[in-house]
Amino acid sequence: MRKHWKRILIIVLLVILLLPLGTYLALRTSWGQSSARSFLSKTISKELGVDVSIGGVDFDPIKNLELRDVVILDHHKDTMVSVGRIYADIGLFALRSKEIELSSISLESGRVHLRKYQGEDELNITLVVERLQSDKSGSQTWDFKLGELVIVDMVVLHTDDNKARIEDGRMDPSHLELTGVNGRIDEIEFIEKGIEFRTHSLNLVDVSGLRIEGLDSYISVDNNVIDISDMDLRTERSNISGHVMVDYTSADRSELYIETNLNNSVIETSDLGFFIKGYETLFGEVSVNADIQGQLSDLQLTNARFEFGESSEIQLDGDIKGLPEIDSLWLNVHIHPLISSVGDLHFLPVPGMSEQIHELPTAAERLGRFSFSGHFLGYIKDFSADGQLDSEIGAATAMMKVDIAQDPNQNSYKGSMAFEGLDLGRLLNDPEFGIIMSDLEIDMSGYGRGLSAFLKGEVSRLEYKDYVYKNIEVDGRLEDRLFNGFLSISQPEVDLDFRGLVDMRTSVPEFKFDAKVFQADIARLGFTSQMDSTSMTGSVQADFKGDDLDDFKGSLKAQGLSFCRGEEEYFFSTISVLSEFDEKGDRILDLNSNMLDGRFEGKFRFRDLKGDFISLFENVFPSLYKEVEIPMTHNSNLTFEVNFKETKDLTRLFLPGLELGYGASITGGINSLSNTFNLNFNTDSLKYDFVSIQGLDLELNRFQNIAYVLLETEFMQWSDSLRFKDNLYTFNAYNDSIETDLTWT
Repeated sequence: MRKHWKRILIIVLLVILLLPLGTYLALRTSWGQSSARSFLSKTISKELGVDVSIGGVDFDPIKNLELRDVVILDHHKDTMVSVGRIYADIGLFALRSKEIELSSISLESGRVHLRKYQGEDELNITLVVERLQSDKSGSQTWDFKLGELVIVDMVVLHTDDNKARIEDGRMDPSHLELTGVNGRIDEIEFIEKGIEFRTHSLNLVDVSGLRIEGLDSYISVDNNVIDISDMDLRTERSNISGHVMVDYTSADRSELYIETNLNNSVIETSDLGFFIKGYETLFGEVSVNADIQGQLSDLQLTNARFEFGESSEIQLDGDIKGLPEIDSLWLNVHIHPLISSVGDLHFLPVPGMSEQIHELPTAAERLGRFSFSGHFLGYIKDFSADGQLDSEIGAATAMMKVDIAQDPNQNSYKGSMAFEGLDLGRLLNDPEFGIIMSDLEIDMSGYGRGLSAFLKGEVSRLEYKDYVYKNIEVDGRLEDRLFNGFLSISQPEVDLDFRGLVDMRTSVPEFKFDAKVFQADIARLGFTSQMDSTSMTGSVQADFKGDDLDDFKGSLKAQGLSFCRGEEEYFFSTISVLSEFDEKGDRILDLNSNMLDGRFEGKFRFRDLKGDFISLFENVFPSLYKEVEIPMTHNSNLTFEVNFKETKDLTRLFLPGLELGYGASITGGINSLSNTFNLNFNTDSLKYDFVSIQGLDLELNRFQNIAYVLLETEFMQWSDSLRFKDNLYTFNAYNDSIETDLTWT
């Protein structure tokens, strides 16, 4: 083939260079230009087998040659090449030794269209190449050398009419439209059905928007293959080194065959969007070392290593199927390992990953820098994964089946997960927690804070309040601040079974459970520091809402409740609390037990009673409250009644030394709107230390800024020798003054 190119150039040069000066001057005339154009066009057309026209010819003998407005038509009479100016520097012309050397040829302001027509298997240039490959030169040949080809502001098109054009803005190898092509080419060789050459600082813009700012490589192009080796390709933000081969024989874009070896390449992920849908909106640099081969729809990765974010990397081996469409992407890859942090995962070059990471709870960031090794099998939104995570706060292993639904609330995650020495306190930012070790079966669904998980298995170790819980059995549903299921703990300090619901998701929590406490050492478990060797047993049934007594609505019942402190044991047979509201919105709170029964009724909150009480009595004793900030009145309206029964264990526990007779009662009420308060306390007997009282009746009333107290007893003894009978004491208090009337016998 080179011989034919030689012959064409030699003919041109011989005609021009061997002309005498007169002929050279004649070439400057209109007649000379026309003759030269006609002769050269016919000669080159004959050699190439296609129509060639030349608009103008100029030369400087022995130095250079210029052809203007050169047009080459293909076999369909369409323009294959049009060049505004072809300029050749003549380095050597030796007639005796038959040597011609062109230092360079410059193609300026032109257009090259390599086209495969509908129904044809070969590019239009193939017919020209095949003609040039036939040897007609005979035995006498010229030695022709070309130093380089300089391209200035050229347009290069590559069109395959047998394949549909891609209209989604991505680069289309079968319909390339390259503009602003500038650069230098040398080592040019014509091969069977194609051409090979080396590029230097080649820059261009594809119609997709991809801008190549520099390409240095050795390129081979034929009907079906583009092979780019020794590649150094630069875009605005990417720098890619290595080798790429693309075989586009098939009309199906997904069946493009690719062989790629990338070394120390830096790729801006948005540049991948020119080839793969979904990447156009991603940003961030990725350093790549990888061997990739196979059809675009069935790629194999070998020793693939990607560095991303500030200090993250992932190493992969395996298969990727389904490209170029992300939604049909299927992976079978081994990860060994992924080293990153939650913050850096935003830059993992996977479409949709940043949004998924954004939904992770804040606690995930406390994992710090972690390493994950494992296996991924399936589609991006329907896959199974297993592996081990090692982080700054502990380790975890998992085997999960994941299904990402169109509605994120329908996402599904099933499998098993084990925590190995995970510092739960650091994860939750709660110093009361410590290490957790567990092995759980998991069935999760939902998204973000709406995630719901069914857990079944064992927590072998959980540190809480400086106590180590062991062998916790769990079987239930866990959501954000919700648990509904079964939990069992069995060890010397705590032995209990829990079954039911604890829902803390709203401002008014809900509790609905049955709990059996076989043993609970409260002090050892860290729930109190005021009592030593304290423990309790009993059963609890709960069905209420609220997290304190004021919000409490529903019922709470404890049976067989016993409490031990040191050597003392206290037994409370039954305690039940019922709180409800009537049709007027008034609250009714009933308390029943073997110790006492009580009822509180009206519109009130326990937290407001202290402030309302102070507001009632600050006018009675103003000096007592002079330095006290008077709280806001909350308009409490409450009536109450408490009847005491067996109080021995109650008083022993909370008021040692107090003995209260069976049947004692307290009744009364407070009304902030009417500024009234009343209280009545009655008991047959009361003892406290050395004081003994029988037949006690105490009344306290407050109205019109006056407090009135009546104390009446049948018998009062302060010591063995100091006794009083039929006692009647009255007190009237107002404006820091007290009037008394004391009588006894």
